[in-house]
Amino acid sequence: MLWKTLAALALSVSLSAQDEMARARKISAESIGIDSHIDTIQRVLIGGADLSRRLPYGHVDFPRLHEGGMKAPFFALWCPVYYKGAEAVRRTLQLRDAMQNVLDAHKDQIELATSAADIERIVKSGRIAAFLTIEGGHQIDDDLAVLRMYYRMGIRSMTLSHFRNNNWADSSTDTPRHNGLTDFGKNVVREMNRLGMLVDVSHVSDKTFYDAIAVSTKPVILSHSSCRALSDVPRNVTDDMLRALAKNGGVIGINFGEGFISQKDAQALRAAVAGASKAPDLTGKALDDYAAREYHEELGISRKAFATIDDVVSHIDHAVKIAGIDHVGVGSDFDGITAPPQGLEDVSKMTSLVAALLRHGYSETDLKKILGGNYLRVIRRQLKSTLSRSTSTPLRPVPGHRPYLLARAFRLELVGKVIEELDRESATHPILLSASAGFPDHRGVPAARRRGGEPSCSRRAPLLFCAPVHGLAGCEGARDRDGFVLLAPRPRKAPHSNQHPLCYRRGLESGGAHRGIG
Repeated sequence: MLWKTLAALALSVSLSAQDEMARARKISAESIGIDSHIDTIQRVLIGGADLSRRLPYGHVDFPRLHEGGMKAPFFALWCPVYYKGAEAVRRTLQLRDAMQNVLDAHKDQIELATSAADIERIVKSGRIAAFLTIEGGHQIDDDLAVLRMYYRMGIRSMTLSHFRNNNWADSSTDTPRHNGLTDFGKNVVREMNRLGMLVDVSHVSDKTFYDAIAVSTKPVILSHSSCRALSDVPRNVTDDMLRALAKNGGVIGINFGEGFISQKDAQALRAAVAGASKAPDLTGKALDDYAAREYHEELGISRKAFATIDDVVSHIDHAVKIAGIDHVGVGSDFDGITAPPQGLEDVSKMTSLVAALLRHGYSETDLKKILGGNYLRVIRRQLKSTLSRSTSTPLRPVPGHRPYLLARAFRLELVGKVIEELDRESATHPILLSASAGFPDHRGVPAARRRGGEPSCSRRAPLLFCAPVHGLAGCEGARDRDGFVLLAPRPRKAPHSNQHPLCYRRGLESGGAHRGIG
């Protein structure tokens, strides 16, 4: 009789598990399904992966996304930190091109999403909503014009740093260099707020995190981080940081990476950071070939996963306990990690995570928040751009720094000299160049910037470009409520003997002359 009792118990458990998975699939089907960080586009650019087919390798493709109920992944356009300056921008454009090829080839399966409304519409149609992000502030080459062009290409989020410090933001896995964000770094956050881009503070140092929270007027995200209380690595966040995130209204996407969720696997994360330290002295195709070799070598490494699906649940539990249910999501880092947790080997297994959370007492309402509802709320709030849709609006001036506006009357050969003089006066003061004068082709920019090197005179503020709108391009008679400082060519007889040798300035809002630079 004992064997009959055991058999009946086993059948009961089996039926219960089946019911649990059926419920998990139903919840997944009814959820928006956002994973806030996958590195899949690398496989397309380097390996030529066809994401429309179920592939025997990697963690993500269209069939497995649908099977796991993840309908709106954040595709990260990431290039290693050894891509520097103009090379990082070039690589980002290659990744964006690879993503566009996927979008163009499979319009019946996937579409670019640039807003919460887009995500909801595309998901409702049964297709995948591709939300594009950049993973690392080094990819803008210290230039807000590049950031704005990324926005115009449909990119809606950027991680402020990656494994190494950049010129304006400290990383969590590097020796502090700036004590958080520089003035220019804070301007990056302000510009992202203005454009309507999610400010992503994964990878950044603790001080950079708090600086970004203080500057941002909108919720920030931690796209792929976990809890330092459970796995003590600097890439994870402390309980105080989780509380600050909740106060800000943001969301953390729990990372599935081995070093993030299991202390036993922390060595894998240290190896990844060490790899980021390599800086080959290469450019162009040679650098791309190096990146491809490194990518394939990483794929060939066989690592045993000590972490399990239960570790992921523990990090979600902890984040919910500290930050609250409205501030937690998933940011798997699939295709960017080499040893996913046991039970979460790829994105198709996401329903297993839902089932595990059901066993831990999470309600359907809670799970729908974790599976994308929380991120959708932040996207809806953050992506309300303050830009005019009909103009190419210049940057709002930084408090205390009204942007210089260079008149088109300048002879082109003088522009670089003027910029260098302004650098010597203040390397953080924005300079606005009129589009109608032909400056957008960078002919007026000092040679060091044209060659993709470090900005002239350690320049931390942007050279801004504006379209010919509202009279600004011509400069003559221009007015703007924000107040610019017009720089015009110095007349033959300067109005004051202490005027700058190349130009004089006046405030546009008042028309009154200002003293020269010195």
